[in-house]
Amino acid sequence: MNENLKQIEKHFPQTTLLESFIDETYKSLQQHGFSAQNAIIGLIKCRDEICFPLEEMIRKTWGKDGSMIFDFSSLAGMVTAGKTGFMAAEHHSPIEKGREHYVFFAMPHIAITKAGVGKIGRRGRDGLSGACGALLAFLEEVQKKQVNLEMKLDDIEQSFIRNKLFNKEWYDRSPDIIEITKSAMKKINEDLEEMISRTVNTEMADYAVLTGVMIHGDDHQEFVCPSKKYVVKNGKMIEL
Repeated sequence: MNENLKQIEKHFPQTTLLESFIDETYKSLQQHGFSAQNAIIGLIKCRDEICFPLEEMIRKTWGKDGSMIFDFSSLAGMVTAGKTGFMAAEHHSPIEKGREHYVFFAMPHIAITKAGVGKIGRRGRDGLSGACGALLAFLEEVQKKQVNLEMKLDDIEQSFIRNKLFNKEWYDRSPDIIEITKSAMKKINEDLEEMISRTVNTEMADYAVLTGVMIHGDDHQEFVCPSKKYVVKNGKMIEL
């Protein structure tokens, strides 16, 4: 195992290749009655262009022509669409034998490369960039003890990140980008399940939750450290 992969495994145990994660969860969902033809996918990811492989792999695995993706993208992959967004996605689902099927993918992201944690090169630019840039910007504010929780309409998604993730204890002990990313994943899980509880009628719909941290490695390798993987079918939760 090279040094880059050792660093990924150190910070995010049980990490798997993105392609494997998407392929294996697709096969598992098929066993529970989900398919590209009967399901709509709610994709919650960061707006960053380096996160596109997640959508690309979903389309490739679920079927380019059959898959339906409702794009919930936001900075850092936070859950910002609210009840209106979730209800819209759910109402767009195909109906098969009287039931709807929703699959929710949700992931913040981080780079772990030979250049360091949170650092990555980008096409056409000299030097290194950060990933996730929005979470790194928040981290810098925490380290400077300058987190402004005012909701700014000209920077609404970053304001949302501050309000969702800020922890006063961090002023006494400065976190790192690993902790910030894991905190984002925890909050994304909580908010996703809250939105599902408010909008999904399990008497008429089955749904799946697939969450984790997307990790950008060297040589364009993409990984996922899984967080939640389960189906709710006929109102009963089944772990994948």
